[in-house]
Amino acid sequence: SDLAMNPLLPFAAARCHNLAITLVVTAVLPILLGTQPCYGYSNPGLRVRVCQNKACCKQYENPLDLVENLQILLVDGQHADVATGSAKDVVIEPSSCLCHCDAGPNIEIEWNAKREVVSHVKDWHQVVARLDSETNDSVPPVLRAACLVLNKAKLAPINQQEKLLCSVISKLQEEDLQNSAAIALAFAMRAAYLVESGGDPSDTIEDCARCLAIPSATAQARRLAFRAWADVEERLGNYDEAVSVLRQWAQSQPSCATKIQKEILRLLSLSTT
Repeated sequence: SDLAMNPLLPFAAARCHNLAITLVVTAVLPILLGTQPCYGYSNPGLRVRVCQNKACCKQYENPLDLVENLQILLVDGQHADVATGSAKDVVIEPSSCLCHCDAGPNIEIEWNAKREVVSHVKDWHQVVARLDSETNDSVPPVLRAACLVLNKAKLAPINQQEKLLCSVISKLQEEDLQNSAAIALAFAMRAAYLVESGGDPSDTIEDCARCLAIPSATAQARRLAFRAWADVEERLGNYDEAVSVLRQWAQSQPSCATKIQKEILRLLSLSTT
């Protein structure tokens, strides 16, 4: 069965005492089975490619990188069916150098059979304004506000982070955006905050599980959630559980697998001493 395939599910259910087992199943199985939504790659309607050349990246003015900001805004905005957790033909992706380096930062927008490189893109506001005019649609104000607060929380002192993140989570829940990439990132960032501040381990694990349960969670949000979950299990001395989390992380994000494997070996050595 699917449950038997997944070593993370049994201990996740036990650790999150008040969190429904269905939440954990939703969090892990899409990652393990490869069923997370692929935002329009088979039939792209809107594609935004963001140059990742160092010359461009260092000029962005937001704490969160541009790819993440656009995923939060566009996948959950006018182009997403949040209720089903699927996107409507949207691709937001990193890109190799788009040339025009002297005019960077650069992005490439593909829409309605047109492809155009847009230069001097300093932050997500410029991209969203351009897309709003191109697509005759607009990003919901609540997601714009959430994106602003998430960027603010990224730079805030640790004693202010929780308040900011809780405000985002509360507002998005009120607006029926419980499955948005924005709230997934807020859960992951709050989990990271709880680890750093020595918060309640159960609350940390619950936030991680909630993040991973959201199909539209960004790659960065998933990395934060797996990182926080593994760290809190290690701090509790639950080395086997930490290893299970890390293995799940490696399966979901193979590009991190080599680094994660070193951590797994370290934890396995601790569990045998």
